[in-house]
Amino acid sequence: MFRGIGLPAMVIVSVVSALGQKSTIRGTVVDPAGAVIGNAYVLIHTDALDREHRVAYQLELRSNKQGEFTATVPSGFFDLFVGAEGFAPFSQKVRTH
Repeated sequence: MFRGIGLPAMVIVSVVSALGQKSTIRGTVVDPAGAVIGNAYVLIHTDALDREHRVAYQLELRSNKQGEFTATVPSGFFDLFVGAEGFAPFSQKVRTH
């Protein structure tokens, strides 16, 4: 499991809105020096204060060898968590439109 010690993992995130109620969250997991972190664990779930979703939304995935991940999610507020062996966990709030 993740030890929560070591260098922090960072994520470069972009949100692309699509027509309708879906958006795409794209990101690249990198270390502080900018080197990609492949196979990082990514968890995206509805924000605890998000009133837009009537049902909790959660998606678990892994970054590819280039540290990239892509997720299609409904519009709203999300918590994004990233973890990788040897790196401190990373979290970020994300809003999609």
